Amino acid sequence: MGHVLAFLERLPLVGRADGTPELYLVGAVVVALALDRETDLLLAVVVDDGVLTDAGVPPDDELLHGATFGQSGLNRFDGRRPGFVSRPPTSTMLPPIADRFVAGESIDGAVAHVRSLDDAGIAAIVNHLGEHYDDPVDARADTEQYLRLLERLPTTDPPVAVSVKPSQLGLGVDEGVFRDNLDRIAEVAAETDTVLWLDMEDHGTTDATIRAYEALCATYGGGVGICLQANLKRTPDDVARLADTPGAIRLVKGAYDEPADLAYRDRAAVDDAYRDLLRQLFAETTVGIAVATHDDAMIDRALDLSARYDRDYEFQMLMGVREDRQRELAATETVYQYVPYGSAWASYFYRRVRERRENLGFALRAIVDSVAGR
Repeated sequence: MGHVLAFLERLPLVGRADGTPELYLVGAVVVALALDRETDLLLAVVVDDGVLTDAGVPPDDELLHGATFGQSGLNRFDGRRPGFVSRPPTSTMLPPIADRFVAGESIDGAVAHVRSLDDAGIAAIVNHLGEHYDDPVDARADTEQYLRLLERLPTTDPPVAVSVKPSQLGLGVDEGVFRDNLDRIAEVAAETDTVLWLDMEDHGTTDATIRAYEALCATYGGGVGICLQANLKRTPDDVARLADTPGAIRLVKGAYDEPADLAYRDRAAVDDAYRDLLRQLFAETTVGIAVATHDDAMIDRALDLSARYDRDYEFQMLMGVREDRQRELAATETVYQYVPYGSAWASYFYRRVRERRENLGFALRAIVDSVAGR
């Protein structure tokens, strides 16, 4: 806990508009969430009762709110006096809290993590953090980063892959900019026998991402994959459209807060859609299948379907999340870990938390686990 408290002391944290931090009780551990006004990033730190008392925010029953976020089991506190305000500027170093979820800020860190995963029998999908660029210069810089990464990635078994976000390659600037940058990466990925995945972002990017994937399939005849989201109501049609492409489909539940007319917003409905889409992928397509979930019910569903259909498939999970389960599965199944790296680690965490309220509880539980050494 000491290194976490030391990190806390360096943070110029503020909370809501009135200056108070957001505090959450996770079991016996308190987590503070606040906004750093210098960077406009959400910061999460684990604190103990002593620090809270020093900050003037006693965690007593009077402050306990009964409402919880979904099924996260988090109880929110409201600080009564401005705390965590007068702190020195934060360091740019990757803090111990974050290094469980991000493989450092450089290619060296990503490569080292890929090698360690290979030793454990787990493959890697490496992502250079960045998204939502509206300047072609930024998109070009990330493209160059991917080209350098592809030249550095080690040979592993199963082979390493990379995953890119369309908006980081310039989709927000122009679809042509995105496709030009993507084509440069795809060419080197093919030369290095590296699978290239296209991440899926919000619903406004879906059509352009699918068009890009289809074009890559036509050019390279394989070695590419696309992510589809179970929460979008259109996804069964997208699976049918891509059913016989020579690539792969990664199925996720979906992390973006989409409109109700386009997406299922109820958790049970999303789970039902995910189950149905898994069956569709196994029974009605010839694509490679990537089951991207940390949900044991969905993992079991995939295992049942794999026993019924003779299909190639793999599991994909995030770095720092249920790594014990990843190792268990890797003993008998192909498991890939999604490995992000780069200096944009703070905004990566912030966006994942703010996109859906359910992500907050998931992230906080993972942070508490990392501090407790679980």
